[in-house]
Amino acid sequence: MTCVSYSNPVANQYFSGYITQPMTINFPGTVYVSSGERYVFQGYFVNNEFLTNSSITITPSETWFTQYDIEPVYQLQYLVSIVSPLPIYINGEEAVNYTNWLSPGSQVSIVALDYVFPNGTMFIPGVGNETITVNAPTTLAIAWSPRYLVTVTSTMPIYINGQLVSNYTAWVSPGITLTIRAPTYSAYGGLVLYQPNITSATLTISKPTKLTITYTPNYDRLYIVMGVIVMVFVILIIVMRMSSKK
Repeated sequence: MTCVSYSNPVANQYFSGYITQPMTINFPGTVYVSSGERYVFQGYFVNNEFLTNSSITITPSETWFTQYDIEPVYQLQYLVSIVSPLPIYINGEEAVNYTNWLSPGSQVSIVALDYVFPNGTMFIPGVGNETITVNAPTTLAIAWSPRYLVTVTSTMPIYINGQLVSNYTAWVSPGITLTIRAPTYSAYGGLVLYQPNITSATLTISKPTKLTITYTPNYDRLYIVMGVIVMVFVILIIVMRMSSKK
């Protein structure tokens, strides 16, 4: 007489009774609870002995009484999905899209670095370096924010957003406004003026931007003063000559 007791709550399979013919039990390899949760077959215990076959066949014993207690073992797993338009590092390996079934308590290390492109565009990830512990189905989409390289060079100090600077270089978010004012400088007591090619500008950043402000000397005042001085000398010479003839 052979008695078989089989319980598989994961697959909702149960049997308990006596058999007179060989009996085969097939253990489902994977049982899906939902799209993000499943149980994976690991093996089974038969009379406290652990085996890993995917099925077992029990033949009735010729002895008076034999008992078989069969209990399958399943591992719960959650679906972890991490999506990023730019490469990131998952557990030390570079990936763009990461999908894996992981056991509860598993840890996933995420490292997302800034990306700088040769055209003057940088993308900053919306998450820092972090480690998540899996305790449920997890979906993570990593967003990236653009920054544009803005370079303003000038041969003389200028004002950008009210601050006096010689040269300005910064990574700026789209939509940020920069107000530029280039004053006129004088030298030699105001006789020479250094005038910019751009006196003022307002930039709303939407792409990598370069702006060069060049100062050019204006000698008009100096020429006028020099001309006046020359005329004074000429008049003095004429007056002196007229005085000497008298």
